[in-house]
Amino acid sequence: MTDVFEIKANDTAALDVVNPETGEKIGLTLHLVYPRHPRITAAEKVHGKRVQKRNGDRDVDAAMTMERHMAAAAVESMSFEGKTTWKGEQKSAVDRAELAEDFADPRRYWLVKQILEKYGDESDFFQKAPGGSKRSAKP
Repeated sequence: MTDVFEIKANDTAALDVVNPETGEKIGLTLHLVYPRHPRITAAEKVHGKRVQKRNGDRDVDAAMTMERHMAAAAVESMSFEGKTTWKGEQKSAVDRAELAEDFADPRRYWLVKQILEKYGDESDFFQKAPGGSKRSAKP
């Protein structure tokens, strides 16, 4: 028997960042908070209000601002392999305001995109089934 209330997202899931050109891991792992974490929801509420214009059009700049703030809010910590660094350092602690500013550079949107895409498959945020395979909700 399954108790629905026993099915809960893990606190974090790891995102192995890949080079967008080669698809290879770069030695940076971002530890992301679970979907709908209060930090992500808060960023979405604050910045999401500006995305829809009164005439119904989408404000692209506001949408990009919301995405980068949601991506920054999602990062709990970082870990590094080898000589990979973030702005010359290998620190695990994250300053989310600074991270949001780092993500403001459109040349770094690839990082925002990888973070947001991680939430497209929420199964990574749940316990793995025995044997290491993902559980599937698909019939």
